[in-house]
Amino acid sequence: MKLTITLPYTIYAVPVDARTQVSLAANQTRRLGYSDNPHRRRLVRKAETQLRRDAGWATLYSLQESTERPPGATQRPFPGRVRVTVEVNLHDPSRRRDADGCWSGLKVALDGIAEALGMDDSSFDLGLVTFTKGDPETRITLEA
Repeated sequence: MKLTITLPYTIYAVPVDARTQVSLAANQTRRLGYSDNPHRRRLVRKAETQLRRDAGWATLYSLQESTERPPGATQRPFPGRVRVTVEVNLHDPSRRRDADGCWSGLKVALDGIAEALGMDDSSFDLGLVTFTKGDPETRITLEA
């Protein structure tokens, strides 16, 4: 089974409210305690919560729209290991991005996807990250 989940923004600009966007690609600095700015920590926490919620709802929507599920399929669409690939569309792909920064920014999204699927995210095998030019969005593909 193959499932594609689309988020309408990139992890490099997660909308927190109408005026603020927070980059989660460098969220490791907050976890390691390097950020002493309480306002920044609050915004990052809010963006992580928003991304986790959006990823969960996008997963449920994609499952509902999926035509690959055979009738009478089990409750869990992915019973074993799951291969995860990501395609990130950016307005300006000439800026250097790295895959490990992308995976750290997607950690909370993968948690939301795993929660929506009713599984543990430790069964995800992280695959390829590609950056393309286009409207900002993130496509996460899960394959059994």
